[in-house]
Amino acid sequence: MDSYSIVELVNSIPTIVAQQALNQLETDLNLIPFVNKEFTNDIASYGRTVQIEKYGNLVANTKVGKTPVTLQDPAGAKVDVVLSQYKEVSFLIEDIAGAMSKPDAIQNRLGDAMLTIMEDAEAYLYGVGATLTATNGAAKVYTPANILTDIRASSSTLTAARAPRSDRGVFLANDMYSQLIANDNIALAQNYGANTAVVEGRVPRVAGFSVYETIFANSAADVVSSLALHKDALTMVARALPAVGAQNTISQAIVTRDGMIPMRVTVSYDPNALGTQVTVDALYGAAVLRDELGVKLLEDVA
Repeated sequence: MDSYSIVELVNSIPTIVAQQALNQLETDLNLIPFVNKEFTNDIASYGRTVQIEKYGNLVANTKVGKTPVTLQDPAGAKVDVVLSQYKEVSFLIEDIAGAMSKPDAIQNRLGDAMLTIMEDAEAYLYGVGATLTATNGAAKVYTPANILTDIRASSSTLTAARAPRSDRGVFLANDMYSQLIANDNIALAQNYGANTAVVEGRVPRVAGFSVYETIFANSAADVVSSLALHKDALTMVARALPAVGAQNTISQAIVTRDGMIPMRVTVSYDPNALGTQVTVDALYGAAVLRDELGVKLLEDVA
């Protein structure tokens, strides 16, 4: 195979193959796609602070005849989000032409690299969620009976905080999710209205929440924090990284997809390893945006 064909193969890594690898991420994550996000291709560096606006506090004023309207400033408080998370995954391909002759193999490698970064970001976001103030009370051992009670109570808490009825989600650690689907109000088709809990092990919605199972719920001191929240309880910010322009760089691209952190894919030649190095990296941060719109469901796992 001539050198021109090899270059063409290498150049396809960050463009075609990387986009294909992103497809698998959509079903593996839940909190990142759900929350308030500002993901852009604007170039930024590690440690930069991005300000995210909250909703303004507008009020309804009584209009008096033949008097001017009362002007209000719709801008609310701002939340600082520091781009504090810079993550990378790198691997070596010694036989690039051989690897590219098997596109599934390199697609899977890139998929694994991207999924590793996104899973790390997902766990980080659950950690930010664990700093929410409101809780279901003291940590407890969950059963099929009390898990549904606490989810309903969380719905009431969000309603009292004037959270919109739409865009609410409950994100349950896998053992808590198992307790939920064992509740007779969920498991029995005549009560829930469908048999998805038994047939598919899935509960689409309950008490006004979309329901998600996760393995990334934050755990500390034998307490696991599942989350019930409106999407604006948390915000996540991600920015593109600049072009490296290193001497041995062969190809580079920023890979984006709706709801996913933009990732830089860099292909370079490593003269020491005599192979092609592929690096996937990403820059992001997160913060609590509206603390009143989230509740922690604390599970005692001691």
